[in-house]
Amino acid sequence: MHRIGQKANVNAGDRVRQMEEGGADSQRKAANSLVLAAASRHSAGFGHRWLTAVFTAFIALVWGGRCEAASVQIQAGSAQVFSHCVVRTSSGNIYAVILDTSATPTLRVYESTNGGSSWAQKDAAHAPSGANYTSPSAAIDGNGVIDIAYWDATSSRTGLRYVTFSTASNTFSGDTLVVAVSYAQLPAGSIHTSIAVDSNNVPHVMYEDGVSSHTNSTGEMLTYVDKVGGRWNR
Repeated sequence: MHRIGQKANVNAGDRVRQMEEGGADSQRKAANSLVLAAASRHSAGFGHRWLTAVFTAFIALVWGGRCEAASVQIQAGSAQVFSHCVVRTSSGNIYAVILDTSATPTLRVYESTNGGSSWAQKDAAHAPSGANYTSPSAAIDGNGVIDIAYWDATSSRTGLRYVTFSTASNTFSGDTLVVAVSYAQLPAGSIHTSIAVDSNNVPHVMYEDGVSSHTNSTGEMLTYVDKVGGRWNR
């Protein structure tokens, strides 16, 4: 298990090249910095605020070198402000991954086939749902599979979870607990996950772990895991 207690100043392009050119060990080291940078961006500026109005996707539109952003409502409801991710397939379809907190927190996936003008929820029957689910992050791999990391804050026996979503069949699969929290759950709003996928379609995850401090209280630690070799490595 890799734990990092300070931010790293990295160039994402260099890290991706290192992952492509190196073996398993260099993949872990490069992805470590890459996901740490993503985690810093993912959590920066959000604090403990909550989104309580609508789910919104921001679609960049470019005409003649001019870039504009249009706001499109996906579905009315509520969600954590840091709980939504947008990815795009090689064919141009857009997917939004959102933790719906209107009732029991539920990890929902929406697809747009027309550049973000309209959206449809996919595989709602198998959407992961739990009273203490929080903080999802998502990345799409070269096979069009969306890798999703999220957190279950129920108890000291729960923690980082992982599920995939196939954009070929529009279905969830493989929902599983990856690793439990090390010591105790962190307060709501202090938990974040950040996931990246390398050129070998291997997921790398950074998350905030609750660890024991020297005073036997709970401290925060950034922790890294990967699935190099087909199994989760701590």
